[in-house]
Amino acid sequence: MNQVGVLNQPTNKILKRPIAITIICILGFIGVGLSIPMIFSEIAKQIGSWFGPYAGFVTIANLICMIGLWRTKKWGLYAYSVLVSINQIVLITKGQWNILILFVHVIIILIASYHLQPATRPTYHQVALYLKRKAWAIIVAYMIGIHNPYRELEDDPDTIVYTIEDDEE
Repeated sequence: MNQVGVLNQPTNKILKRPIAITIICILGFIGVGLSIPMIFSEIAKQIGSWFGPYAGFVTIANLICMIGLWRTKKWGLYAYSVLVSINQIVLITKGQWNILILFVHVIIILIASYHLQPATRPTYHQVALYLKRKAWAIIVAYMIGIHNPYRELEDDPDTIVYTIEDDEE
């Protein structure tokens, strides 16, 4: 019985958690910890009697989702996506919706999806390339607008009025 070869075998079954998922989960766990006092706060009562129990549900569901993501399980991503969707519907219905919150959640879902579903990576690369090109186009258009040599330099209101009077004569 030679045991030396056992230690040198590749460990393909061990899945290493990507750093982006680790950061998302750590921030998620911190968010869960900070959300617990919010459930019982006066601010929650001022928003409405429904908000405390709802915040408790979202906190517990978010904790479960973060545990799933921490363990690099696809169900954690799916549960988080459903939670975000439900949360957005509730916030829209109650008039508490904020686009910044939606933007942050969508970025988290895209990053987690990229790392947990390798089949979607070519699509993400295409979308990233498209957005990069559009961003450069906007930057170039902006810079041309600022540094346009053909733009008239006479922005003084008196010269503009004088020009209009000359045209009328």
